[in-house]
Amino acid sequence: MEYFYQEYSFFVYGADTLWHTCRLPPNVEFWKMHHGKIFVLIALLSIPFFISPNLFATEERHIVAVYSPEPVIDGLLESLWLDAPVADGFVQIRPEEGEAAIFDTRVYIVYTDEAICVAFHCLDTAPDSVSGRIQRRDTEDESDVVYFQIDTFNDEQNAFFFGVTAGGVQLDGTFSHEDNVSYSWDSVWESAVGFREDGWVVEMKVPFRSFRHGEASERGWGINFDRVIHRYNEWSTWQPMSRQRGMRVNEFGQLTGLRNIENEIHFEILPHTIGRWDQPADGEWGSRNEWENFGIDLKLVPSSSWTLDLTYQPDFAQVDVDDPFINLSDYPVYLDEKRPFFLEGMTIYDNMLYDIFYSRKITNPDYGSRVNGSWGAVNANALVARNITDEDVVQNVGVGRLIWNLGRSHIGFTGTGLQEDGFHANTGAIDANVQWGGANSLIMTLVGVDRTGSEHQPIGAAANLFFVHGDHIMGEFGGRYKGEDFDINDLGFDGYSNVMQNWSWMQYAHFPEGGPTESMRLNLNFYHEAMPDGRLYEKSCDWNGSVQFRNNYWFGGGMNWGHGHYRERPDDDEVWEPEDYPLHDNFGEFSAQEMDWYGQWAWLETDSRKPLSIDLYLSKGTHREGQRREFEIEFEFRPLSNLEFEYEFEWQRIWDAHEVNDGDETDFVISNFKTRWSPSLNTSFRATLQFDREEELFSSNFLFAWNWQPGSWLYLVYDEGRITNFRFDRRHWQPDDRTIRMKWTWFFTAGV
Repeated sequence: MEYFYQEYSFFVYGADTLWHTCRLPPNVEFWKMHHGKIFVLIALLSIPFFISPNLFATEERHIVAVYSPEPVIDGLLESLWLDAPVADGFVQIRPEEGEAAIFDTRVYIVYTDEAICVAFHCLDTAPDSVSGRIQRRDTEDESDVVYFQIDTFNDEQNAFFFGVTAGGVQLDGTFSHEDNVSYSWDSVWESAVGFREDGWVVEMKVPFRSFRHGEASERGWGINFDRVIHRYNEWSTWQPMSRQRGMRVNEFGQLTGLRNIENEIHFEILPHTIGRWDQPADGEWGSRNEWENFGIDLKLVPSSSWTLDLTYQPDFAQVDVDDPFINLSDYPVYLDEKRPFFLEGMTIYDNMLYDIFYSRKITNPDYGSRVNGSWGAVNANALVARNITDEDVVQNVGVGRLIWNLGRSHIGFTGTGLQEDGFHANTGAIDANVQWGGANSLIMTLVGVDRTGSEHQPIGAAANLFFVHGDHIMGEFGGRYKGEDFDINDLGFDGYSNVMQNWSWMQYAHFPEGGPTESMRLNLNFYHEAMPDGRLYEKSCDWNGSVQFRNNYWFGGGMNWGHGHYRERPDDDEVWEPEDYPLHDNFGEFSAQEMDWYGQWAWLETDSRKPLSIDLYLSKGTHREGQRREFEIEFEFRPLSNLEFEYEFEWQRIWDAHEVNDGDETDFVISNFKTRWSPSLNTSFRATLQFDREEELFSSNFLFAWNWQPGSWLYLVYDEGRITNFRFDRRHWQPDDRTIRMKWTWFFTAGV
């Protein structure tokens, strides 16, 4: 349920208030009459917030790295650490912002000719109570953990982070655009954990060659350290941060003292081979082991700030599986990227207000290359690939973005191109991101599309203003225009066009001192869209709220209502007249069925620190002209530190909606069971079982992963699907496709 409180986190002053407010009938007519006035009023009242200075500024902390012999990474504090400067005095972000951390944390930092080295001494009066689960890389669930973050170009925009849990699990990733966090970037570095009578110790050694950096400078690098104590639900940092805004690169402390960091030219090679065996539903097992199953990735690093990736027969195999979902809308669902080649450096395409590049549109590339780097105030990324579609159509694909940094603000230029026989689709965009104060930002984007068959206005423009005022209020206002043939769907991801949209969001957050409640939030949202010629419009409003308790329980609820429409389009084989479908967007002709609608929802999350935790979500409302009920529940059970079970059940019932099963009562049911077992830090097993009642499909996925040496992996994957009509006997379980895949990779690096 995480996505519900992240996108719609909300504040309720008590269960009684939530219950009685949700029972109020939605006054749709009032909303129709006064939506515009409310929007303008909120905009006017919020103007003072936009020009607020940085109200959160704290004294910037500094630490000096000292040159040192190579430390032994074994979880012990050698004397060389104790001779280095120390970063201490950690301050809580959660649960008591600004208070001293419950236990002291001391951080020592040194550097050698080849690496930056960091040691954490985490004091604790009860080391036996420290939580350290054995899990897969980049997983910190229910574990104590420490991190250090470095802004290696000191641009206050981008940073790398490296973390280690008390169980020894490594975590690494990137910050982009000040606070966008991604765990998709992985590097090869060393770490070790040790326990003492007074706490526990983490040592890390990160080679300079493993990340891009601006070499040594008098200004230094941005840096911060943080620690999470699981049993107290405490998050503390060395450089103080705001709980309302979270960790932000522009508020890091400073690291100085680095000298004579060598710019070593080196390369990395990652060959791979894939074995594959398939059994179609109506056939026998067969091998697909051909010469194309061998490939190689080559990374050249000519300088500390640039990388060039070349790949032949690239390994785009998706080891992880997508979670099932119920999609009752007219448009596809956005799926996260999970393929390694598309992950590194791709955060540069974020924060543009349009998804101009949606990498999962490149489904089966033959080969590709990518360049990623920085030159002074300029960041750049470019990618080219040759893609083969499911219909065996050859596509040549190119994507590029350049950002010119102006302090914390920037101007960006982006282009995408797709060429195939008899068709082309090219997109160009310019955007600006203006940052000021603690977290205030104004983003503006202008996009144009040149594609075969365009007849109308293939342009789009958008702007979004985000602001934070004090420790309690934040919000945003935005608008977007998309012309009739504005269609970036060949390489991007977007909905329908021929529309003007505007939205507003405001949040009030309260963090009580003492007592059982840790945080309370209230959100108010407004949305309006219309066709430019005024023939179709939609407007909506919602409020929502949440309460988080110090025992780590969360609950919340909300309601929304508005006036909207759904779009009916002619079937491919239908003979139709223009007057039947008088409206047009980038998906073609349609007619609109208008309706009033409303929804109410509530959710509850129990303490995730316990062996058994439960997430619950309930919702009711309308679905188009019909009715809808929804129920979701998720159980997580962790009997051992390295073993967990997860079960999710989602149910929706729709009735009186003629476009869903002719208005008859229809149930949509999805079940999803996962188990994860990690015998060691280098091996893991995962099983996923999914059942979709609407599709009458039962599917299973089993994964074994072995990190046999740093950066090198062996995967064994089994996939199977079975057609069933929800009767659990063998006569009604028809086998579908089965696949066995084995993937082996070997990482090798050397200097030139």
